[in-house]
Amino acid sequence: IIKPLVMAMGIDTGAVTADTSYFDAGSVRVGDRTINNFDKKARGTVTMTEVLKQSLNTGMVYISQHMKRSDMKSYFTKLGMREKTGIDMPYEVSGISTNLDSNREVEYANISFGQGIAFTPIQTVRALSTLAHGGQLTRPYLVEKIDYKNGFSKKTDHPEPVQVYKPESVEQV
Repeated sequence: IIKPLVMAMGIDTGAVTADTSYFDAGSVRVGDRTINNFDKKARGTVTMTEVLKQSLNTGMVYISQHMKRSDMKSYFTKLGMREKTGIDMPYEVSGISTNLDSNREVEYANISFGQGIAFTPIQTVRALSTLAHGGQLTRPYLVEKIDYKNGFSKKTDHPEPVQVYKPESVEQV
């Protein structure tokens, strides 16, 4: 599920476009590791559009190798993937994103297709919603106002959306 977010990062930074192509050999070597497509099959020359359509891990690695690691880390941070979302529910936790602090290329290669990191469902839905909202990140909420039995009430905050991606970048995705 992380692939569309990383694709938008690649497009937003100019590392790739929807029409950028690469040669998919079915696997790619990153340091001392081999990363395969889910089915270990090669596709030959494919575009980034096909990378998403076919969910190609090697294509996502291609993007990560053409982006600055600091950019990928920055986008995941701007998407709120390193903190709680602030949703109006008790006991929210954060996901696990410590591999974004690594300097190893293999960590970023794995992150590009969703491995080596773990996000909560609400963090993931919130981040993916930027693709449907013109690149803007909003805070999720369930209620407008909470009325407590003791007479106290609390309105939930709805801060202004934050622009993460350029609208034209998410349009390509």
